Amino acid sequence: MNKLSILLILSVYFLLSCSSIKIVTDHDSSADFTLYKTYQFTDEALNLPVSDLNKNRFLAAIEKQMEVKGFSKSKNPDVLLDIFVKVREEQSATSYTNFTGGYSRYRYRYAMPRATTHTSVRTYVTGTVTLNMIDRERNQVVWQATAEKTLDENGKNREERINKDVAEIFAEYPPK
Repeated sequence: MNKLSILLILSVYFLLSCSSIKIVTDHDSSADFTLYKTYQFTDEALNLPVSDLNKNRFLAAIEKQMEVKGFSKSKNPDVLLDIFVKVREEQSATSYTNFTGGYSRYRYRYAMPRATTHTSVRTYVTGTVTLNMIDRERNQVVWQATAEKTLDENGKNREERINKDVAEIFAEYPPK
């Protein structure tokens, strides 16, 4: 394996393992977002199908961002926050070919060129979170954010990463 092949494989692996969060938002253009001041999570949001530790981290990060945006938690809220989580396993494959051999420098001798192809398969987990802000009075979604990211199974700095990702999601609120 030559140095260029090793460098290429390491570069692809580094780019995939450091993926950033992809965020898509949408909103109801008829909604007046200045009227929304209080919120509450739906029962479904409080029962996310993830570990209790991550669920608590995620909900705390949302509460922090709602506070930053001027909201307060209420039993009679203006908006309800509903959350859906989807996790899927994906794979990526990287192949490279190494050519060796070729013509010999001796007159009547020929060496057949050889090509060896190596393939590396990487399995990773992608998570998608959809956050719906529902106008409680109209029972209608007024703002939606969908975030997708390759998940890092390493537990280090997990709370910090969740806070950072949720802050990126709420950077899109209120819609302009």
